[in-house]
Amino acid sequence: MGRRIGKLIRPELKQTMMRGECPQQVRYLYISDRFGKRGLRQVLKDGGEQFQDTAALAEKKQTPHFITVTADKEEEGYLAVSLLAGIYGERNMEELGEDNGDAGFGRDCEWEDSSLRIPVINYAEASSYFVKEQDTFFPFENTFQAGRQTNSDYVPYWTAQSTMPVCIRINYSELGNVSMADTLKSFEDNRQVYLLIVKTKGGWRGSDFLWEDITQDSINELVLTFTAEEVCIPKKRSVSQYYENVWRQMVREHGYRLGRGFRAQLLLQDIEKMNQDFSYGQLEKILRYAIRGKEGTVLTETDFSFMERFVGKSRVAEKEADETRSALRRLREDLVGLEQVKEQVEETVQILKFNRIRQKMGVETKGYHNVHMMLGAPGTAKTTVARIMGEIMAEEELLPGRQFACVNGAELKGMYVGHSAPKTKALFEDNDIIVIDEAYSLAGNEGEPDSFSREAVAQLVIELEEHAMDKLVIFAGYGGSDVEEKHNKMKEFIDCNPGIKSRINSTFHFKSYCAREMTEIFSKHAQLNQYLLPEGYEEMVEAYFEKRTQDDNFGNGREARALFEKVTVQMAKRVLGGLGGGEDEKAVAETEVKQCFLEDIRTALERAEYENRQTEGKKVRRAIGF
Repeated sequence: MGRRIGKLIRPELKQTMMRGECPQQVRYLYISDRFGKRGLRQVLKDGGEQFQDTAALAEKKQTPHFITVTADKEEEGYLAVSLLAGIYGERNMEELGEDNGDAGFGRDCEWEDSSLRIPVINYAEASSYFVKEQDTFFPFENTFQAGRQTNSDYVPYWTAQSTMPVCIRINYSELGNVSMADTLKSFEDNRQVYLLIVKTKGGWRGSDFLWEDITQDSINELVLTFTAEEVCIPKKRSVSQYYENVWRQMVREHGYRLGRGFRAQLLLQDIEKMNQDFSYGQLEKILRYAIRGKEGTVLTETDFSFMERFVGKSRVAEKEADETRSALRRLREDLVGLEQVKEQVEETVQILKFNRIRQKMGVETKGYHNVHMMLGAPGTAKTTVARIMGEIMAEEELLPGRQFACVNGAELKGMYVGHSAPKTKALFEDNDIIVIDEAYSLAGNEGEPDSFSREAVAQLVIELEEHAMDKLVIFAGYGGSDVEEKHNKMKEFIDCNPGIKSRINSTFHFKSYCAREMTEIFSKHAQLNQYLLPEGYEEMVEAYFEKRTQDDNFGNGREARALFEKVTVQMAKRVLGGLGGGEDEKAVAETEVKQCFLEDIRTALERAEYENRQTEGKKVRRAIGF
């Protein structure tokens, strides 16, 4: 499963040949209408956290003249330049009240001024052109004589764009050049000058010197000399959410889609092992190789088995991959469906971060009561979401710690009078993330609490008043608008004490899963346990769950896990059925313990349907008239 993403914004670096009296290659960034504010919002939404500096600069009212963009990946630097150019182009047109049309190339391919095309100039090229007179010193009898070196009559195409934006690409190895300031001053008449500084592998690195300090000093000097604004694009793992979205978009652009349960993260990790600085181009090559001669439009992991040639058979362990992912990514990627719930979780995190910013600024902030209610049928991942929600807040340093506790409401009741209050108090003292499941058990029978329940609820109200802002507290249980009133147990809980209801800040509703989502959960269980599902399994599994979702006793996600376990039983019977045990087990190949067959799933479904009928009992048909 992946998040729904829009059309991703990628830099459009183009090249063409300009003919005429002085033929030369034209290299430029094309700033289409996909860039600008909307484009930047899309990049951030799709996981481009490394562009936060870009967004911060775009928010400033004043349009800068010189801008330094420092990036590890050249393509990310070009993207930052494109986004800023789009935003400043929009701003300029608004100020002038004009339509920004594309002048395009004429028949003679002469360059024409247009803010839609930003020339990309290598620093070395600019330096050799603008430094027309360069002193060359050589010793002669303890004196120095100056020789002169002049450029030819060659006139670069970008000189015709003397007032429009330009992008000058500078390698780290070129920083510190004594003539750099003079060369860059030659562009002072251009509206914007983007100095794209790329940390390339090429060039002298001087391992015995503090190279990073030298280059940073040079960048600082550029910033001061030209009163430049700065944008830094920090190095991110290639397998970040942003690059996964880039990959998924590439697949769609080629007319394909990823099969259900495709583990894009593992594939990206393999590509990263091939080339740690992989680019859009590298992803494109891998995809084109996979679809060569491909029949159909669905890509499965089998289509990328050729990656073993480049990285070997052993992939990065999925456990390691899981440990490197943030809790927010796990919320988005691992949980099937629940889109509204996921959005609410992110909104809650955002308001807490927003209040923290206000506090740091000294703005009066009342705070946010971090107390919530999660309603839904059993097996809809309420506890899982609560745990991940707490981990997100802990990672964002919105909670003092990440100690998690999930207790049944009945567990807060003491063994004797006076015991319930200390138990409840200790729960809040010892934990940062507190989930009280089946909270309605505190309400007693039919909403009439006993003395133990009343004592626990009274102490609960006190703890909520004291810790509503430094803990995450969640009450979870069966209930919601789609539940019959007689079964809406959580309503009994919040009605048992007005102090509870008034302190609950928001309610999350967990809908029951549909058959398609149940099939996806089933496939996720297989992935996490390193099983390979056969082609064509989806139809029979989805048909089974189509019936189960109509049953009053439908157990949601837990039934997907139960079905998967039945499939593994059938696999074990098939693989080991002909063995006598002992040394014979060594004859089992790795593929046999991973590859599931359609017959395994078919037999497991039959077993599940049989067990379901047994739990229903015998249905008696009443005779007419009785």
